[in-house]
Amino acid sequence: MEINIISANQFSSFWPIETFNEKYEEEGIKSSSIATIFDLAFPERTGMIIFRTFIEKSKRAKTDQKYVIGLRFYSFGDMVTIDLISLDRDFHREICFDHLQRMNFPMWGEHMEKVDHFAETTRAPFIFAGGHLRVLDDNSVEFFGDSGDYTGKLLLSDSNSLANYISLVSGITSSGEIEPGKGFINHLLKFIFENKLKKEFYQNLVADLYLQKDEVSLNSQNIGALITMKVLDRHLAGNDDIIGLMVEEYSGGLASEVMLHSITRRMRTKK
Repeated sequence: MEINIISANQFSSFWPIETFNEKYEEEGIKSSSIATIFDLAFPERTGMIIFRTFIEKSKRAKTDQKYVIGLRFYSFGDMVTIDLISLDRDFHREICFDHLQRMNFPMWGEHMEKVDHFAETTRAPFIFAGGHLRVLDDNSVEFFGDSGDYTGKLLLSDSNSLANYISLVSGITSSGEIEPGKGFINHLLKFIFENKLKKEFYQNLVADLYLQKDEVSLNSQNIGALITMKVLDRHLAGNDDIIGLMVEEYSGGLASEVMLHSITRRMRTKK
C-alpha cells in the first residue's frame, strides 16, 4: 500500500473543496490537500482523506485564538474530511456551531429561543477536538493548549500534533511535533482502505479504536457524532425513517458497541 499527499489546487472543482472555499470567503489562511492510499494489486480499492483549513486572521489570532478540528466520514468511509477551523470566537463550541451552519447542516436550535451550541454538536456528523493558536508575522502558525469543550484529543491523536501535520501537508508553516498526528492519519487511511463501504464500518471503527495501545476515550460529543454519521449513511442508503434509525442506534446499535468495547478495554487493562 502507498500513501500520497496531493495538493488540492488541481481539484478546486471537487465538491468538498469547492463548497468549503465558497463558505469561507473572508480574509484568512486557507488551504486544502488530499491524502490517498492505494494498492497496485487492487486498483479499484482506495482510501481518501480531504484536509480543509481556514484560519481567520483577527487581532486575537496574533496572541491566542481558539481552533477546532472536525472529522467526518461519508458513505461508510468512502470519503473522509478533516477540517481545521479557527475563528474569532470566545468558545470552541461557537466555532463548531458556526462551521455547522456554513456546512448547511440542519440544527434543532434554529427553532428554539436559546441555542445550546455544545448540544448541537452532539447530534451533528463531526467529531470535534480543539486547542489554541497564534499566527506570527510571517504567517506561520503555532498550536498549543487544548479545548475545555471538546478536549485536546481527536480519537487517537493529540489535536496540536494533528494540526501541525495538516498544516505541513497543506503548505502552511507551523512548528511543533507532527509524528502522532501523522501516525494517526496513516492508521486511519489503512483502516479506511480495509473497511470502507462495509455496512459494519462504524462498528469496526469503534472496535479498532479500543484495540489500540494508546488510550481512547469517546466522549458524548464523539459518540453522538459517530451515531449521526451512521444514521445519515443508512438513510442515504435507502432507509427513510431517520428518527427510527436514530432511536435504533442509541438504544441498541452503535451506542451499545461503544459501551461494550469500553468495558472490555477496562477489564483488559486491570489484568
